[in-house]
Amino acid sequence: MEDRMEHQLLAKKMNIPQPLSEYEFASTLTPETVRTFQIIHAALMAGASMFFLVILMLHFRSIPSESMDVETVNMLSIVHAVFAMSAFGVSRIIFGRMFSEQSILNSPDPYSAALGMMRGALLVRMAVMEGAAFFGLVVCIIAVTGGITQTEPVYFLNAASYVLFFVNVMMTFPTKDSLTQLFRTQILKQ
Repeated sequence: MEDRMEHQLLAKKMNIPQPLSEYEFASTLTPETVRTFQIIHAALMAGASMFFLVILMLHFRSIPSESMDVETVNMLSIVHAVFAMSAFGVSRIIFGRMFSEQSILNSPDPYSAALGMMRGALLVRMAVMEGAAFFGLVVCIIAVTGGITQTEPVYFLNAASYVLFFVNVMMTFPTKDSLTQLFRTQILKQ
C-alpha cells in the first residue's frame, strides 16, 4: 500500500499520468455528488411532466372545434416525428463523444474532471431528448387548444417523444452503481 502511494506521489511530481481506478472513482462518489446528478435528472423530468399534465387538463376541459387548421397540426406532427427520431439518435452519438480519457488524465484532479465530464454528457443527452419531448408536447397543446383532440385523439401520438424521454430518465436515473458503471464503460472503456 505504501509503495503504491509513493509511486503515485513520484508520478505526480514527474507529471506522469496515472491510470484511473474504478475503486478510487467510486470512493469520490459521495452521497451529495450522487444527489446532484439525481436532482438534475429529476428537474429535467419534472418540467416536461408538468407541461404534459397541463395538456391533459386542457384536453379534458376543452370542447370539440372544427375551426382549427388540421393541416398545420399534421405538418407539425410530421416535423416532430423527424425531429424526435433525429434527436434521440443524435443524443446517443453526442453523449458517447463527450468522453475523453486523455483530457481527464491531464487534469490535476482526474476524478473530479471525470465527474464534470459525466455531468456535462448526461445533461447534454437529457437536454436534447427533452427538446424533442417539448416539441411533441407543443404540437399536442396546439391540437388541444384548437379542440382537435376531442374528435381526433390520434394527435396525442406527438406525446410519444415525452413518454420515451420519461422512460429514458427513469431507466438511467443516476445511482452510485450506475455512475460507476458509466465511468467504467465510457471513461475506462471496459
